[in-house]
Amino acid sequence: MKIFNKVILFSFFLSLFSVVYSASSVEKKSNDYLPALNDITDSKSLQRGARNFFNYCAGCHSLKYVRYNQMAKDIGISEEQLNSYLMFTGAAPQDIISMNMLEEDEEWDDAYDEEELDEPLIPCPYCGVEMLEESPQCPSCGNYISAEDLPTTSQPTWVILTAVVCLLLALGWVFSGW
Repeated sequence: MKIFNKVILFSFFLSLFSVVYSASSVEKKSNDYLPALNDITDSKSLQRGARNFFNYCAGCHSLKYVRYNQMAKDIGISEEQLNSYLMFTGAAPQDIISMNMLEEDEEWDDAYDEEELDEPLIPCPYCGVEMLEESPQCPSCGNYISAEDLPTTSQPTWVILTAVVCLLLALGWVFSGW
Protein backbone atom coordinates (compact mmCIF):
# COMPACT_ATOMS: atom_id res chain seq x y z
CA MET A 1 0.00 0.00 0.00
CA LYS A 2 2.92 2.33 0.73
CA ILE A 3 4.25 1.88 -2.84
CA PHE A 4 0.78 2.57 -4.25
CA ASN A 5 0.61 5.92 -2.43
CA LYS A 6 4.04 6.83 -3.73
CA VAL A 7 3.02 5.96 -7.30
CA ILE A 8 -0.12 8.10 -6.97
CA LEU A 9 1.90 11.00 -5.58
CA PHE A 10 4.51 10.53 -8.31
CA SER A 11 1.74 10.67 -10.93
CA PHE A 12 0.47 13.87 -9.34
CA PHE A 13 3.95 15.43 -9.62
CA LEU A 14 4.20 14.40 -13.27
CA SER A 15 0.82 15.91 -14.08
CA LEU A 16 1.76 19.09 -12.22
CA PHE A 17 4.99 19.24 -14.20
CA SER A 18 3.12 18.82 -17.51
CA VAL A 19 0.75 21.66 -16.60
CA VAL A 20 3.64 23.99 -15.73
CA TYR A 21 5.54 22.99 -18.85
CA SER A 22 2.56 23.46 -21.19
CA ALA A 23 1.58 26.77 -19.61
CA SER A 24 5.06 28.15 -20.18
CA SER A 25 5.09 27.12 -23.82
CA VAL A 26 2.05 29.15 -24.80
CA GLU A 27 3.07 31.06 -27.90
CA LYS A 28 2.17 34.67 -28.43
CA LYS A 29 -0.37 35.18 -31.17
CA SER A 30 0.54 37.34 -34.11
CA ASN A 31 -1.82 40.06 -32.93
CA ASP A 32 -0.16 40.33 -29.49
CA TYR A 33 1.98 43.32 -30.29
CA LEU A 34 4.74 44.76 -28.20
CA PRO A 35 3.74 47.93 -26.40
CA ALA A 36 4.53 51.18 -28.17
CA LEU A 37 7.02 53.09 -26.06
CA ASN A 38 5.95 56.51 -27.30
CA ASP A 39 6.73 59.43 -25.04
CA ILE A 40 3.81 61.82 -25.52
CA THR A 41 5.59 64.45 -23.43
CA ASP A 42 8.47 64.73 -25.93
CA SER A 43 7.19 67.69 -27.95
CA LYS A 44 10.18 67.77 -30.32
CA SER A 45 9.56 64.15 -31.31
CA LEU A 46 5.84 64.84 -31.80
CA GLN A 47 6.65 67.88 -33.94
CA ARG A 48 9.03 65.83 -36.11
CA GLY A 49 6.36 63.18 -36.48
CA ALA A 50 3.79 65.76 -37.57
CA ARG A 51 6.28 67.25 -40.04
CA ASN A 52 7.03 63.83 -41.49
CA PHE A 53 3.34 62.97 -41.75
CA PHE A 54 2.47 66.17 -43.61
CA ASN A 55 5.52 65.96 -45.88
CA TYR A 56 5.21 62.29 -46.79
CA CYS A 57 1.84 60.83 -45.83
CA ALA A 58 -0.83 63.54 -45.96
CA GLY A 59 -0.91 63.42 -49.76
CA CYS A 60 -2.86 60.17 -49.63
CA HIS A 61 -3.88 59.76 -45.98
CA SER A 62 -6.08 61.87 -43.75
CA LEU A 63 -6.53 62.38 -40.04
CA LYS A 64 -10.26 62.87 -40.45
CA TYR A 65 -10.99 62.99 -36.72
CA VAL A 66 -8.35 65.61 -35.88
CA ARG A 67 -8.47 69.36 -36.45
CA TYR A 68 -5.35 71.32 -37.39
CA ASN A 69 -5.61 73.71 -34.43
CA GLN A 70 -6.09 70.88 -31.90
CA MET A 71 -3.06 69.04 -33.29
CA ALA A 72 -0.99 72.26 -33.08
CA LYS A 73 -2.05 72.69 -29.46
CA ASP A 74 -1.23 69.03 -28.67
CA ILE A 75 2.28 69.14 -30.16
CA GLY A 76 3.06 72.62 -28.81
CA ILE A 77 3.35 74.82 -31.90
CA SER A 78 1.83 78.21 -32.64
CA GLU A 79 -0.81 78.86 -35.28
CA GLU A 80 1.78 80.73 -37.34
CA GLN A 81 4.08 77.70 -37.31
CA LEU A 82 1.11 75.49 -38.18
CA ASN A 83 0.24 77.64 -41.21
CA SER A 84 3.86 77.93 -42.35
CA TYR A 85 5.09 74.38 -41.93
CA LEU A 86 2.17 71.95 -41.84
CA MET A 87 -0.78 73.36 -43.80
CA PHE A 88 -0.24 73.13 -47.55
CA THR A 89 -3.85 72.97 -48.78
CA GLY A 90 -5.17 76.40 -47.86
CA ALA A 91 -7.39 74.93 -45.15
CA ALA A 92 -8.31 76.90 -42.07
CA PRO A 93 -6.86 75.95 -38.66
CA GLN A 94 -10.28 74.83 -37.41
CA ASP A 95 -10.74 72.40 -40.36
CA ILE A 96 -10.27 68.67 -40.04
CA ILE A 97 -7.11 67.23 -41.54
CA SER A 98 -8.11 65.71 -44.86
CA MET A 99 -5.91 64.20 -47.55
CA ASN A 100 -4.27 66.60 -49.95
CA MET A 101 -4.90 64.54 -53.07
CA LEU A 102 -7.32 66.15 -55.50
CA GLU A 103 -10.01 64.04 -57.16
CA GLU A 104 -8.33 64.30 -60.57
CA ASP A 105 -5.08 63.06 -59.01
CA GLU A 106 -6.75 59.78 -58.04
CA GLU A 107 -6.62 58.59 -61.66
CA TRP A 108 -3.22 57.02 -61.05
CA ASP A 109 -4.98 54.44 -58.90
CA ASP A 110 -7.08 53.31 -61.86
CA ALA A 111 -3.94 52.71 -63.90
CA TYR A 112 -2.69 50.17 -61.37
CA ASP A 113 -3.02 46.68 -62.78
CA GLU A 114 -2.64 43.68 -60.49
CA GLU A 115 -1.40 41.53 -63.35
CA GLU A 116 1.69 43.69 -63.62
CA LEU A 117 2.87 42.59 -60.18
CA ASP A 118 6.16 40.75 -60.13
CA GLU A 119 4.96 38.41 -57.41
CA PRO A 120 1.75 36.35 -57.76
CA LEU A 121 -1.07 36.61 -55.25
CA ILE A 122 -2.84 33.64 -53.66
CA PRO A 123 -5.85 33.49 -51.32
CA CYS A 124 -5.18 32.82 -47.65
CA PRO A 125 -6.43 29.29 -46.83
CA TYR A 126 -7.90 30.57 -43.55
CA CYS A 127 -9.59 33.89 -44.36
CA GLY A 128 -9.48 34.11 -48.18
CA VAL A 129 -7.73 37.50 -48.35
CA GLU A 130 -5.24 37.77 -51.20
CA MET A 131 -1.62 37.70 -50.12
CA LEU A 132 1.79 37.31 -51.72
CA GLU A 133 2.59 33.70 -52.56
CA GLU A 134 5.95 33.85 -50.74
CA SER A 135 4.48 35.25 -47.49
CA PRO A 136 4.93 32.94 -44.52
CA GLN A 137 2.03 34.55 -42.66
CA CYS A 138 -1.28 36.09 -43.76
CA PRO A 139 -1.21 39.88 -43.23
CA SER A 140 -4.94 39.89 -42.51
CA CYS A 141 -5.66 37.03 -40.10
CA GLY A 142 -2.08 36.39 -38.91
CA ASN A 143 -2.16 32.61 -39.43
CA TYR A 144 0.98 30.89 -40.65
CA ILE A 145 0.53 29.19 -44.00
CA SER A 146 2.59 26.06 -43.36
CA ALA A 147 4.09 24.28 -40.39
CA GLU A 148 7.62 25.12 -41.59
CA ASP A 149 6.82 28.82 -41.25
CA LEU A 150 5.81 28.61 -37.59
CA PRO A 151 8.31 30.33 -35.32
CA THR A 152 10.29 27.97 -33.19
CA THR A 153 9.46 28.15 -29.54
CA SER A 154 11.97 27.01 -26.98
CA GLN A 155 11.30 26.64 -23.31
CA PRO A 156 12.95 29.04 -20.91
CA THR A 157 15.91 27.49 -19.11
CA TRP A 158 14.33 27.92 -15.67
CA VAL A 159 11.33 25.79 -16.69
CA ILE A 160 13.51 22.96 -17.92
CA LEU A 161 15.78 23.05 -14.84
CA THR A 162 12.81 23.17 -12.47
CA ALA A 163 11.21 20.23 -14.24
CA VAL A 164 14.39 18.14 -14.08
CA VAL A 165 14.90 18.90 -10.37
CA CYS A 166 11.26 18.05 -9.57
CA LEU A 167 11.47 14.85 -11.56
CA LEU A 168 14.69 13.78 -9.82
CA LEU A 169 13.24 14.57 -6.39
CA ALA A 170 10.06 12.64 -7.17
CA LEU A 171 12.01 9.65 -8.47
CA GLY A 172 14.29 9.71 -5.42
CA TRP A 173 11.31 9.88 -3.11
CA VAL A 174 9.50 6.99 -4.83
CA PHE A 175 12.46 4.64 -5.02
CA SER A 176 14.04 5.41 -1.67
CA GLY A 177 12.68 5.08 1.81
CA TRP A 178 11.77 8.73 2.36
